[in-house]
Amino acid sequence: MKTHGPRAALLAAVIVAFVLGVAPVALAQSYPIPAAPIPNQKGAEPVEAFIGAPATSHPVAAKAIPQNPYLSAGSWGAIHDDTYQSDTYPIAGPLGVSPTTSSTWLGAAAVPFALCVGMTFDAGGAIVAAAIKVDLVTNTSNVVLTLIDPDTLATLATLPLPGEAYYPGYRPAGVYFYQDQLDRTVVGTMDRTVWVVSHKQSGGQWTFSHDATWDLTAAIDSGDAIEALAPDFDGRV
Repeated sequence: MKTHGPRAALLAAVIVAFVLGVAPVALAQSYPIPAAPIPNQKGAEPVEAFIGAPATSHPVAAKAIPQNPYLSAGSWGAIHDDTYQSDTYPIAGPLGVSPTTSSTWLGAAAVPFALCVGMTFDAGGAIVAAAIKVDLVTNTSNVVLTLIDPDTLATLATLPLPGEAYYPGYRPAGVYFYQDQLDRTVVGTMDRTVWVVSHKQSGGQWTFSHDATWDLTAAIDSGDAIEALAPDFDGRV
């Protein structure tokens, strides 16, 4: 769901489906995929469009959080915003003045749900989201990096990460990632590797590119995975 306004409101409001039945294999797909509204839950009762009244802005003065030179600028390059995991934003939030919402459904008729837990914004405002997907037939799950237009919520490109065994309530590797100073996605996998992934537009078409793999199998035991990662102020992960 997207509330039209600052990117902070969008980050807090984008809700996308937890996808059941999608195997971690790249399928031929034409992009962009136009946004389709998230369907209502079966049996859901109608709710009021707006409750309450617009709020009055009360700005809060605070010291700026130090910028990590190995993260993209601002509060948009890491899950929970920054190296300190502060969950704070240096911009205004929505006040409830004539609010509208829009949403994008990443599921399909046969596999109706998908969940994006982690999201970042690049320098141009595009959203990189980690969409958790599950195949209940093979009992596997994986994360699919999904590039989303911040205005239309159309899907611009996707890149599946390696799959792993699925357990109810378990988050697969790749949900928590970060965006480096070059707007590249740095993400861990269940293979005990770190992927460096860029995205770019050429001829009007957006694509992800798997630029590098950092092999950590010598340091991480077999059967483990990389659930989360972040750079320190010297660039060490």
